[in-house]
Amino acid sequence: MKPIIKYAVLFFLVMLFTQQLFSQENKRIHRFGVRGAYKNDEVDMWGAEASYQLYLKGIRRLEMDFGGMSSNTWDIFQATFIYQWCFVEVGGLTLYAGPGAGIGYANYGYGEDKFYGVVAGNIGIDYTFRLPLQLAIDYRPEYSAWQEVGKELTNQVAFAVRLAF
Repeated sequence: MKPIIKYAVLFFLVMLFTQQLFSQENKRIHRFGVRGAYKNDEVDMWGAEASYQLYLKGIRRLEMDFGGMSSNTWDIFQATFIYQWCFVEVGGLTLYAGPGAGIGYANYGYGEDKFYGVVAGNIGIDYTFRLPLQLAIDYRPEYSAWQEVGKELTNQVAFAVRLAF
Protein backbone atom coordinates (compact mmCIF):
# COMPACT_ATOMS: atom_id res chain seq x y z
CA MET A 1 0.00 0.00 0.00
CA LYS A 2 1.12 3.49 -0.75
CA PRO A 3 1.80 5.72 2.27
CA ILE A 4 -0.99 8.15 1.31
CA ILE A 5 -3.56 5.35 1.36
CA LYS A 6 -2.30 4.13 4.76
CA TYR A 7 -2.64 7.64 6.18
CA ALA A 8 -6.10 8.06 4.64
CA VAL A 9 -7.28 4.76 6.17
CA LEU A 10 -5.75 5.69 9.54
CA PHE A 11 -7.38 9.13 9.38
CA PHE A 12 -10.75 7.56 8.54
CA LEU A 13 -10.49 5.11 11.47
CA VAL A 14 -9.51 7.87 13.90
CA MET A 15 -12.42 10.04 12.74
CA LEU A 16 -14.84 7.12 13.04
CA PHE A 17 -13.62 6.32 16.57
CA THR A 18 -13.76 10.00 17.61
CA GLN A 19 -17.29 10.41 16.26
CA GLN A 20 -18.37 7.25 18.08
CA LEU A 21 -16.75 8.46 21.31
CA PHE A 22 -18.45 11.87 21.19
CA SER A 23 -21.82 10.42 20.18
CA GLN A 24 -21.82 8.59 23.54
CA GLU A 25 -21.71 11.94 25.37
CA ASN A 26 -25.35 11.91 26.47
CA LYS A 27 -25.13 8.28 27.56
CA ARG A 28 -22.52 8.95 30.27
CA ILE A 29 -24.33 8.00 33.45
CA HIS A 30 -21.45 7.91 35.96
CA ARG A 31 -19.46 10.85 37.26
CA PHE A 32 -16.74 10.54 39.88
CA GLY A 33 -14.45 13.22 41.26
CA VAL A 34 -13.63 15.66 44.04
CA ARG A 35 -15.86 18.31 45.60
CA GLY A 36 -14.04 21.09 47.49
CA ALA A 37 -16.30 22.93 49.92
CA TYR A 38 -16.50 25.92 52.25
CA LYS A 39 -18.97 25.73 55.13
CA ASN A 40 -20.01 28.42 57.59
CA ASP A 41 -21.07 26.84 60.88
CA GLU A 42 -20.46 29.95 63.04
CA VAL A 43 -16.88 28.82 62.35
CA ASP A 44 -15.31 28.81 58.89
CA MET A 45 -14.65 25.26 57.69
CA TRP A 46 -12.85 24.00 54.58
CA GLY A 47 -12.80 20.49 53.24
CA ALA A 48 -13.03 18.03 50.40
CA GLU A 49 -15.29 15.12 49.52
CA ALA A 50 -15.16 12.20 47.14
CA SER A 51 -18.20 12.76 44.94
CA TYR A 52 -20.13 10.30 42.76
CA GLN A 53 -23.17 10.99 40.58
CA LEU A 54 -25.36 8.33 39.01
CA TYR A 55 -28.00 9.22 36.42
CA LEU A 56 -31.22 7.38 37.13
CA LYS A 57 -34.10 7.71 34.68
CA GLY A 58 -35.28 10.82 32.83
CA ILE A 59 -34.11 14.00 34.56
CA ARG A 60 -33.23 12.37 37.89
CA ARG A 61 -29.86 11.52 39.35
CA LEU A 62 -28.32 10.60 42.71
CA GLU A 63 -25.25 12.30 44.16
CA MET A 64 -23.25 10.65 46.94
CA ASP A 65 -20.52 12.58 48.75
CA PHE A 66 -18.15 11.42 51.49
CA GLY A 67 -15.43 13.54 53.04
CA GLY A 68 -14.25 15.75 55.82
CA MET A 69 -14.06 19.38 56.82
CA SER A 70 -11.86 21.10 59.32
CA SER A 71 -11.63 24.35 61.28
CA ASN A 72 -9.50 25.64 64.12
CA THR A 73 -11.78 24.06 66.74
CA TRP A 74 -13.25 20.88 65.25
CA ASP A 75 -13.21 18.31 62.48
CA ILE A 76 -16.16 16.57 60.86
CA PHE A 77 -16.55 13.56 58.58
CA GLN A 78 -19.83 13.29 56.71
CA ALA A 79 -21.61 11.15 54.12
CA THR A 80 -24.39 12.92 52.20
CA PHE A 81 -26.89 11.55 49.66
CA ILE A 82 -28.71 14.03 47.39
CA TYR A 83 -31.59 13.20 45.02
CA GLN A 84 -31.44 15.71 42.16
CA TRP A 85 -33.72 16.80 39.36
CA CYS A 86 -31.94 18.24 36.31
CA PHE A 87 -34.36 20.99 35.31
CA VAL A 88 -32.47 22.62 32.46
CA GLU A 89 -30.18 20.65 30.16
CA VAL A 90 -28.79 22.62 27.24
CA GLY A 91 -25.79 21.07 25.52
CA GLY A 92 -23.45 20.17 28.37
CA LEU A 93 -24.95 22.73 30.78
CA THR A 94 -27.25 21.44 33.54
CA LEU A 95 -29.18 23.29 36.25
CA TYR A 96 -30.22 21.00 39.11
CA ALA A 97 -31.80 20.98 42.57
CA GLY A 98 -32.99 18.45 45.10
CA PRO A 99 -33.27 17.25 48.71
CA GLY A 100 -30.92 15.00 50.61
CA ALA A 101 -29.86 13.50 53.90
CA GLY A 102 -26.69 12.34 55.54
CA ILE A 103 -24.88 11.25 58.66
CA GLY A 104 -21.68 12.57 60.16
CA TYR A 105 -19.20 12.44 62.99
CA ALA A 106 -17.88 15.59 64.71
CA ASN A 107 -14.68 15.70 66.73
CA TYR A 108 -14.78 18.85 68.84
CA GLY A 109 -11.49 20.34 70.03
CA TYR A 110 -12.34 20.06 73.72
CA GLY A 111 -12.60 16.28 73.85
CA GLU A 112 -16.27 15.75 72.94
CA ASP A 113 -17.24 13.62 69.94
CA LYS A 114 -20.74 13.27 68.49
CA PHE A 115 -22.59 11.56 65.69
CA TYR A 116 -25.23 13.67 63.96
CA GLY A 117 -27.78 13.56 61.16
CA VAL A 118 -28.23 16.05 58.33
CA VAL A 119 -31.18 17.12 56.18
CA ALA A 120 -29.93 19.06 53.16
CA GLY A 121 -31.05 20.87 50.07
CA ASN A 122 -28.93 21.37 46.97
CA ILE A 123 -29.01 23.72 44.00
CA GLY A 124 -26.29 24.09 41.43
CA ILE A 125 -25.08 24.26 37.89
CA ASP A 126 -22.64 22.01 36.07
CA TYR A 127 -21.09 21.75 32.66
CA THR A 128 -19.93 18.50 31.07
CA PHE A 129 -17.40 19.06 28.30
CA ARG A 130 -17.10 16.93 25.18
CA LEU A 131 -14.07 15.49 26.90
CA PRO A 132 -15.12 13.32 29.84
CA LEU A 133 -14.85 16.20 32.33
CA GLN A 134 -17.53 17.92 34.43
CA LEU A 135 -17.17 21.18 36.37
CA ALA A 136 -19.85 22.15 38.90
CA ILE A 137 -20.63 24.78 41.49
CA ASP A 138 -23.42 24.37 44.03
CA TYR A 139 -25.00 25.70 47.21
CA ARG A 140 -26.14 23.34 49.95
CA PRO A 141 -27.97 24.51 53.08
CA GLU A 142 -27.92 21.82 55.78
CA TYR A 143 -29.90 21.39 58.97
CA SER A 144 -27.97 19.24 61.44
CA ALA A 145 -29.67 17.38 64.27
CA TRP A 146 -27.90 16.29 67.46
CA GLN A 147 -25.24 18.97 67.35
CA GLU A 148 -24.60 21.79 69.77
CA VAL A 149 -27.39 24.35 70.18
CA GLY A 150 -27.05 27.26 67.78
CA LYS A 151 -25.08 25.34 65.16
CA GLU A 152 -27.92 23.45 63.48
CA LEU A 153 -28.22 25.44 60.21
CA THR A 154 -25.16 25.70 57.98
CA ASN A 155 -24.50 27.01 54.50
CA GLN A 156 -22.09 25.24 52.18
CA VAL A 157 -20.70 26.37 48.82
CA ALA A 158 -18.67 23.93 46.74
CA PHE A 159 -16.81 23.52 43.48
CA ALA A 160 -16.55 20.04 41.95
CA VAL A 161 -14.40 18.44 39.26
CA ARG A 162 -15.62 15.03 38.06
CA LEU A 163 -14.72 12.51 35.39
CA ALA A 164 -17.76 11.53 33.29
CA PHE A 165 -17.97 7.98 31.96
